[in-house]
Amino acid sequence: MGEGWLIVVEGKHDVARVRALAPEALVLATHGWPSQTRVMALKKAAQDRRVALLTDADSAGRRIRARLREVFTDAVDIYVRRSFNGVEHTPCSYLARGLARAGVIQEVLRAEPDMNGKRR
Repeated sequence: MGEGWLIVVEGKHDVARVRALAPEALVLATHGWPSQTRVMALKKAAQDRRVALLTDADSAGRRIRARLREVFTDAVDIYVRRSFNGVEHTPCSYLARGLARAGVIQEVLRAEPDMNGKRR
């Protein structure tokens, strides 16, 4: 379902984390503050894709998101909690919910076992 999406993250560990959840999507990193050259490369990669921005909740991540928002005005924002200390440390279940809400992936709901070990 991630086909047709470009997900922009900050670093290589973020790329690995998101690719595991959305293997059909194109996931690219800014590698820190996105230079004009990097922004142009991201724009070229976006072409006919929908764009999602997934940056850390710290001040650097907010600045990077703001910079990317100037270029990708129709991008979908996916947020992580500051307490997770970055995208790469965010639980996969939390990231999957964010990606599903954005329409990048179809969330797989796993039923929790009841007291007898049966799935509800």
